[in-house]
Amino acid sequence: MNKFSKSNIQINNSTKNVAKVTIKPLNKGFGVTLGNALRRTLLSSIPGASIFAIKTDGVKHEYDAVPGIKEDGVQFVLNVKKLVIKLDTNVLPVADLEKFNIENWPVLTINFKGKGKVTGADVVCPSGFEVVNKDVVLATSDNDNCKLNVSLYANYGFGFSSHTQNKELINSIGIVPVDSSYSPVLSVGYNVEEIVVGKGVVSDELTLNVATNGAISPADAVSVASRILIEHLTPLASSSDVTMTSFIAEEPVANEVVEPKQKSIPIEELNLETRANNGLKRNGILTVQQLLEKTKQEITEIKFLGKKSIREIIQRLKQQGYELKK
Repeated sequence: MNKFSKSNIQINNSTKNVAKVTIKPLNKGFGVTLGNALRRTLLSSIPGASIFAIKTDGVKHEYDAVPGIKEDGVQFVLNVKKLVIKLDTNVLPVADLEKFNIENWPVLTINFKGKGKVTGADVVCPSGFEVVNKDVVLATSDNDNCKLNVSLYANYGFGFSSHTQNKELINSIGIVPVDSSYSPVLSVGYNVEEIVVGKGVVSDELTLNVATNGAISPADAVSVASRILIEHLTPLASSSDVTMTSFIAEEPVANEVVEPKQKSIPIEELNLETRANNGLKRNGILTVQQLLEKTKQEITEIKFLGKKSIREIIQRLKQQGYELKK
């Protein structure tokens, strides 16, 4: 069984929010295996932000008319739900957002006066939030005396949340809960074709067609989905001390440069201390080759490794004539 590297992946963007990701060559049968796993993860598990409640001056529920605009209450809510919201979790961590109650929740506001179209560009966002589709039309006014004051509440989550579920977050009169669709991935399709990579050797070519709402790029969505799968599979991979070199060939597939065979030796050959050895194994690093694919920064981010273990790893590699990836 051969592994594939970053050079086997091609990303072609047809638009900013639509991309075709091609992975080849894969071992026969792995096109469907990876394609199905990535598709399900992309559609169900990529987090995002969405409006979950609306408060409009002069409106008590979603069926009330909204003063000053042409749209009725239901249409206005539907238009607002088209807003694509992006949350920068570095500015506002999700853990902090979960601590807020509705009274001190960060609010996106619309304060529109006069005649014209109300769009996403009229939404003023608090720190950490951003409206991606500023050109979306939310309402239309033909009244010079129109005053539209709206408070929008956005949350961060996965999948779909109904207005009934969102109502549990609200304990104030006048704030109307709405359905929330958090997933930034709109659609995913995949196709698998057989390709010939050598004499009598047939492999799979996997093509993913991914479309997002713009809150995340298709390439980043595929990357996040892959990491989610890795997080779920890593504990299984580290639950046994079995050496995988007998199952996974270290020689790259067609058209790749063959690395020195010595690099495929088990990680035990470095004679590391038990803590460093087990820390690498628990993160799926079983051979020197896999270790050399990491940079020093990536090594420092590995769980279960302390500074002492990292220094030891670098020193033992140097003794063997190897260096971490630059």
